[in-house]
Amino acid sequence: MTALLLSRFTFRHWRTAPRNTLLLVLTLALGVAVYVSIRLANKAAVAGFANFTELLSTQSDWIVQSPSGTLPDTVLKELHHALEKHSVTLIPVVEMTAARPRAKDQAVALASRESFTLFGLDLVALQNLRSARGFTGDEERAVAMRWSKSITDPKAVFISSALAASQGLHESDSLPLIIQDTVESLAVSGIIPDREDQPKMPLNLLLMDLPALQELAGKTGKLDRIELVIEKSPQADRERAAVHEALNQVSANRWQITSPNDRRDAAAMMTRAFRWNLGILSLLALLVGLYLVFQALDGAVVRRREEIGVLRSLGVEAGMIQRAWLVEALMLGVAGGVLGTLLGWAGAQGAVRLVAGTVKTLYHATEATSAPLEWTDVLCGMGIGIGASLVAGWLPAKVASLTLPSQMLVRHATQPLGTGLWSRPWVGPVLLMAAVALGFVPPLRLDGGGRFALAGYAAALFAVLGGGLVAGMALRVLAFLLRPFTSAHATLNLAASHLRRASGRHRLAAAGL
Repeated sequence: MTALLLSRFTFRHWRTAPRNTLLLVLTLALGVAVYVSIRLANKAAVAGFANFTELLSTQSDWIVQSPSGTLPDTVLKELHHALEKHSVTLIPVVEMTAARPRAKDQAVALASRESFTLFGLDLVALQNLRSARGFTGDEERAVAMRWSKSITDPKAVFISSALAASQGLHESDSLPLIIQDTVESLAVSGIIPDREDQPKMPLNLLLMDLPALQELAGKTGKLDRIELVIEKSPQADRERAAVHEALNQVSANRWQITSPNDRRDAAAMMTRAFRWNLGILSLLALLVGLYLVFQALDGAVVRRREEIGVLRSLGVEAGMIQRAWLVEALMLGVAGGVLGTLLGWAGAQGAVRLVAGTVKTLYHATEATSAPLEWTDVLCGMGIGIGASLVAGWLPAKVASLTLPSQMLVRHATQPLGTGLWSRPWVGPVLLMAAVALGFVPPLRLDGGGRFALAGYAAALFAVLGGGLVAGMALRVLAFLLRPFTSAHATLNLAASHLRRASGRHRLAAAGL
């Protein structure tokens, strides 16, 4: 019976009005596409962050930083004196961001210019450390030799194999970069090979000798942090604890002492917050799409009300009609989910550059330029499309199945949606005022120092719902204001009359817009 009902009731309307059906699918697909594109762009832009943090801190045991600003390099002497009894290597680090210079007559959008992270390290100490840890491959010996030679060249830079492959750079090539406000031409002194047992070096990470970068960055005598590495031995855990105790004694609360795990946790917390924020915003866009889908499905009920009345008069059960509507909503959700996922993937290829610009501004220089599509993303897009369509189609299906045949067969006996609480004129303004009030509520504090802006997300939701209700209720006010201009024109007067008796479908359309 359901198959027969779908064939004669649903598919027939799809065949006779394909444009209406296509617009309905596109409306749903647009909401899905916004969510999927932001999800993909977000994943691509922050994927390098975990790699970036893992690479830089995987060798360190402790990290010494200033709570604010930089450290004077005299701290190295203090640490050497305090830790002279321990088997530990000190690695001072200077870090800064550089960008590619703009080509002549080239227009570059804000935060979209290719950027790099420059790391200044004590290359001699780093070479000794890698030898002590057993990194003695032929390629790494060759790089180590170039590190030693690079000390005499203040503009020598070492690049990743990924950057060399992507831009066709070779040793002895020049790499022009804007450092501070000056264009510096750095010399590619070596290409760092990737190791299978370690994260790959990010494409936009460049290494320089510490004194050279200090001079270029205007940080002579200053350090961003000092990383400490305990030599491998059976007593390494005990030595690590002893070094930590010694650091706390010499620090006297002047420095911030953290471990790589702390740094990775902080990075993970930031990226989780970034993903969550973008996810919430894209779901709000999907909510706007739900307004339009809901309005379109309700409009379909109105167009078919006479047929529904005939079916009810012939004895078709209300539950059967409701199931047919839900099956139709399910099929629309599948079509919208598939199309929306494809559109989202296409949109993500452009959106990833915008998201990467935000990541570069707030966190680090990311090299993300494309967003791959995975099965989890496909399933997420399909789930969003099907779920949204079923939610939007449930109430119209219920209305269609429960309305009496006598009312259905009367052409002008429309039943506006939004009855009950949602039809009250004060609900929209109250939600908007609640959104403003929630905007001043501080975020929740989580364990580990993180914060969760629950009130902020609720404020955004209330703003969308309240704004939609106010927009729908404003139609009658608009009709009243237009009355002096419409009374002399029959067409305008007819249009304004519909606004004066705005139904739920009119309010949903206004809310969606």
